[in-house]
Amino acid sequence: MQSKSLKLLVALLDLLALLLCYYLLMPFLVSEFGSINLSRSVNFVAASISSWLLAASFVGVYSDSSISEYENYNRNTFRAYFLYVLIFGFVLFFVFHTMVSRNLIFSLMGITMLGLLISRFCHLMVLKYYRTTKLLTIRVAVMGEYEKAREFANYLKTKPQFFEVAGLIIPKNNQVNENHYENRVLGSEAELIEICKQREITEVFCMGLPDENPVIASLYNKAELSFIKMRFIPNFHGLVHHQTSIDFIGTFPVLSLRTEPLEYRYNQIKKRAFDLVFSFLVIVLLFSWLFPIIALLIKLGSKGPVFFVQDRSGKNNATFKCIKFRSMKVNNEAHLRQASANDDRLTKLGKFMRKTNIDELPQFFNVFMGDMSVVGPRPHMLKHTEQYSKLISQYMLRHWLKPGITGWAQVNGYRGETKEVNDMEKRVEYDIWYGENWNFFLDLRIIWRTVFNTVKGDKKAF
Repeated sequence: MQSKSLKLLVALLDLLALLLCYYLLMPFLVSEFGSINLSRSVNFVAASISSWLLAASFVGVYSDSSISEYENYNRNTFRAYFLYVLIFGFVLFFVFHTMVSRNLIFSLMGITMLGLLISRFCHLMVLKYYRTTKLLTIRVAVMGEYEKAREFANYLKTKPQFFEVAGLIIPKNNQVNENHYENRVLGSEAELIEICKQREITEVFCMGLPDENPVIASLYNKAELSFIKMRFIPNFHGLVHHQTSIDFIGTFPVLSLRTEPLEYRYNQIKKRAFDLVFSFLVIVLLFSWLFPIIALLIKLGSKGPVFFVQDRSGKNNATFKCIKFRSMKVNNEAHLRQASANDDRLTKLGKFMRKTNIDELPQFFNVFMGDMSVVGPRPHMLKHTEQYSKLISQYMLRHWLKPGITGWAQVNGYRGETKEVNDMEKRVEYDIWYGENWNFFLDLRIIWRTVFNTVKGDKKAF
């Protein structure tokens, strides 16, 4: 429902503000940094703006949900700026292949921030103008059973910059709850066309689908001929409490009751690219020198292999080999029994590794090979997958995603041993929420909280 013109205007405001700031400050840059000439300055500016546009696209700064809510817009801008700094730094280092002074880099980043602040102020003024003039506001009515129509009308009233609710159109003899009489009843369905013309209503939201009710189908045809738009709200609102999506295969509408951001190829590529880069850096910068030390200590501490390799449940419930540093003495219960507090199978080094999550480091090879992700639901033993899938109705939904080294459930306290079914239910609940609400910065947030919890100490890490 969001006007495309508003999204274009907001994006152009950013671009114009950035170009204006760079133009006004370009003489300063050229004079201040004598090592660069005008053409190179233009190249740096182009790289900076391109980095911002890429970061803004990646985060979704100009999406409907972002620009319609000023707080969301500012929050996404901050996230995008953080990503812009990373991208711009990468471009300067790997693309230009030249030594660039830190002062120049900070100046360009500072100018970019200044341009965005100016643009955000202009955006606020634009929103106020639209709200004052009501250029984006459409006058609507909601038609259907009173309680359902009232609920939807009340939601539309929370978006006054886009919707002006004239009232409700309900079936004849439909009971009206006088305690909830905050929406004016305009009349019955039979009077729809006349009501809309008299009250200058341009769109009608109908609670229900034409295929379900011949009366609605007839009204739809009449409304079209009178230049009144009708939009339809399916009747499964009480059953589904998360976002859904609708696509078309030919002329057939296909409704998905559960949508996940990682179903889309673009998001899959983003997550996989991050997994590859992050796991590669951990393997090269950390694991390369830490592995010989840990391997030697494990060998000195107890008999057995350095690595513990176990079959775990992965994406789509496919089995994969999960790699860990061995933290226990070799035992016959490793594939059947969870680690617990004061577990007598743990070695002294194993207790330390589990407290600090060092035992999980080899799983970055699983990430690099594509069996796991840095962030996702923790992979469970095959025995637990079989056991809990029978006890928890939505348990298997967590396997739509690649398992992760850390996850949303883990940073919210649901890690380690699950003594009660309720513990696993909460873990599943958090895993499903993560899948339905994934975004790149949620992954960064989870990684940060994992590091923080490791440094602080987690009482459930055993």
